[in-house]
Amino acid sequence: MRKSFFFLFLLSLFVLSSESQAQDGLSYCQFGPKSVLLEPVVKGKKGDSCTGTVKVQKMMWACIPQTKVRKTTKRFLKEMKKAAKEDCEKHCRSRGENCTGKLTRVKRCGLSNSPTNAAAAGRSLGCGKGCKGRAHAFCSLYNAAFHLENEELTEKQKPNCKCIIDTSEND
Repeated sequence: MRKSFFFLFLLSLFVLSSESQAQDGLSYCQFGPKSVLLEPVVKGKKGDSCTGTVKVQKMMWACIPQTKVRKTTKRFLKEMKKAAKEDCEKHCRSRGENCTGKLTRVKRCGLSNSPTNAAAAGRSLGCGKGCKGRAHAFCSLYNAAFHLENEELTEKQKPNCKCIIDTSEND
C-alpha cells in the first residue's frame, strides 16, 4: 500500500511539473520560443539614448515526425519573426521617448535542421517515445550553434533591430 501511494505521489508530481513546463513553452520534447537581446549598442550623439542597434535572438525546437520538419521550421520562423518584431519595438521604446524599433527583414533561420539532419539530431538529442516524433526541428534567428547565446558566433553577425528616433508628429 505504501509503495502504491509513493508511486502515485511521484507520478502526480511528474504530471504537474510537465504541465507547468508545457505552459511556459518548455518541455523535454519542445523548447521555445525563447529569446534574448544581445549586444545593445547606442550610437546616438550626446543626449540621444535611442539611436543604435540590438540583436534579437530567438530559438524554437521540437521533436516531431521527420515528414513535418520543413513545415514546422517555417512555422517556427514565422512565429519568431512576429515576436522578434515586438521585442525590437519594446526594447527601443524602453530607450526613450519617441524611440521606435525596426526589425530588419528576416528571410530564413540563422540555423536550422534539414529533414535529413533532423532525424540524426533527434537520435543524438534523445527525442524519445513521449514526444510527437523523433526528428529534431530547429530554428534560431542567429546561428549560435544550437544555443540561445554564443557570443563567439553572434558577434560576427549583423544586428537585426535598429532603434531610431521617430520624428513624425503624434497628434
